[in-house]
Amino acid sequence: MTLEAQPYGIARECAHILPSGNRCAQFARKHQPFCRAHAGVHRRQQNEEVWNVIQSIPEMDLVTLTALLQDTIVNLRAKTMPPLHAETVTAHILTRLESIEGTLEEVLIASE
Repeated sequence: MTLEAQPYGIARECAHILPSGNRCAQFARKHQPFCRAHAGVHRRQQNEEVWNVIQSIPEMDLVTLTALLQDTIVNLRAKTMPPLHAETVTAHILTRLESIEGTLEEVLIASE
């Protein structure tokens, strides 16, 4: 990967996309596309795995969401998942659960 030359005094931002979909706002390391937190290969793989999970949440059913929430809690307690990743995954799960709840309410109202 080649980095374009930056004019003197202009800082480059990290190229990493966070699980929330926002770009990391930290400054990139000198002559590298990522900040210190996202420079490691292990960290980028971990972020990619979380991103893939978040992308699949909208298609998950109630049982799968429950299992994912349980796995997230277990991984957080075991300290194998960063707290911000767990928070982001949990927020997406809760949003999906709210949409399922709304759908169930519509079905119940329609069946009355």
